[in-house]
Amino acid sequence: MNQAQRKRHLISWLLLALLLPIGFAAAIWVIPQPIHQEEIFRKYPEALPEVISWKSSDNLVAALRADTEREDYQLEIIVTKPFQHPNILVYLYTNAGDNPENQILLGSLNSKGSMRFPIPLEKLHEARATVGFYDPYGKVLISIIQFKL
Repeated sequence: MNQAQRKRHLISWLLLALLLPIGFAAAIWVIPQPIHQEEIFRKYPEALPEVISWKSSDNLVAALRADTEREDYQLEIIVTKPFQHPNILVYLYTNAGDNPENQILLGSLNSKGSMRFPIPLEKLHEARATVGFYDPYGKVLISIIQFKL
């Protein structure tokens, strides 16, 4: 290595010695802060204490619950085995023969587990506690459950 190459080599090492720590500090400085996101999953309300009536089938157990004064009602559905359908809508039926899409939509079932849906008191008596499970993609009524009040 001649004199010019040694000088160039020394300058490049000095530049690296200065620029590398600056680069590391800059890289740490530009790390984004964690993003706070609200939960996107709907939290279901706590189960009401009194079970008025319950029914079970191959895929689910459905219970009609109420508070002690019977002012608030709730439908609790426990999916025990996954359905063959990709998405199931739960309707409160006010007229037994009508199209499910004309009924009161309570929510959807799409996985195993427990789900709870609040039911308005006046609609519950109007519907005579009839709940239907409907596949909107296949347009198939899967089942209808009628609870005893």
